[in-house]
Amino acid sequence: MDFKEPMYYLRPDSDPADRPRKIYIEPTSLCNLNCSICFRHGWINEGFGNMDFAVFSTLAEEIGSIESVEEIFFGGMGEPLFHPHICSMIRALPKSKKISLLTNGTLLDETLSRELISSGLNELWISMDGFCKEIYENIQLGSRFDLIIKNLEGFNRARAGTDTRLGITFVVTPENVEQLKLINEFADRFNADILNISHMIPASPVKKEDTLYEREDIPVGKMRRFEGKADTKEEYVCPFVTSGAVFIRWDGRVAPCMQLLHNCHTYLYEEKRKITAFFYGDIHNQSLMDCWCNPDYKEFRERVRIFYFPFCTICWGCEDRKENLTDCVYGEAPTCGACLWATGKMFCP
Repeated sequence: MDFKEPMYYLRPDSDPADRPRKIYIEPTSLCNLNCSICFRHGWINEGFGNMDFAVFSTLAEEIGSIESVEEIFFGGMGEPLFHPHICSMIRALPKSKKISLLTNGTLLDETLSRELISSGLNELWISMDGFCKEIYENIQLGSRFDLIIKNLEGFNRARAGTDTRLGITFVVTPENVEQLKLINEFADRFNADILNISHMIPASPVKKEDTLYEREDIPVGKMRRFEGKADTKEEYVCPFVTSGAVFIRWDGRVAPCMQLLHNCHTYLYEEKRKITAFFYGDIHNQSLMDCWCNPDYKEFRERVRIFYFPFCTICWGCEDRKENLTDCVYGEAPTCGACLWATGKMFCP
């Protein structure tokens, strides 16, 4: 990167320590729902499977030796509770780290809730894209609203007297945006500790005016309560790289962010884009820190932190924008100028 011109980037490299702080683990790529807003619908030749438990056990041991790691988050693009050894995976992790998990809630009966908590789970996030039966079931296809209510009640009984926290994550769409009026009441009912609100990554064409991105009454990000007044978010900042995050896919491959975890088609408004996944190692034959220290990965993180990319989301558009393989500034894959997470509109828990 010796040849980069200062006029092309926004800020100096802001993480001289450059150590992993949050590890996202995708224990499985399998899911028991078919949610209408999920960009799994746009996957391209993706495989399905569970993370090998023996491989995970080696990873868990290494995580305990990485002092900079603060949180391990089970999520990705599958349903973590689908993994047959999910509780054993949690138990294998060092208890000095925060352990979180995102679920659709369908498998979260009270027995499993108690086992998750006793295994060391610190925070459970549940995906709720509607707070009434009709809206919820029209989006989270294959689930039942009454089952989720029952499971949340069981989870609350299981966590009574413990420090385990509950979070609710909500993805805003034109179909459910009015449900935000009910989110505080729902959170109060189940004593939720935190909310996470995000716009969606479109898996089909959507007109710009229908994206709701510019609505000033839709705040996004983590919050204690929904206030209905959007804060100004800094754009062209990667929420993953700047937080020291790293993703480990179900098959052991190491990716820098959610967007680059799977091959897929997404949409920038009505324009179809092909996203090619990118990996910087594989924990089957390397340590996580060896992957992290991969020179290509280090260079990519630097490029993202200074945001050495064109601002594709406000450009009239060109052929480069239709894939993440090249752009008009730096030209080396992967490119991030059209990533909606970097616009401050998408937030993972």
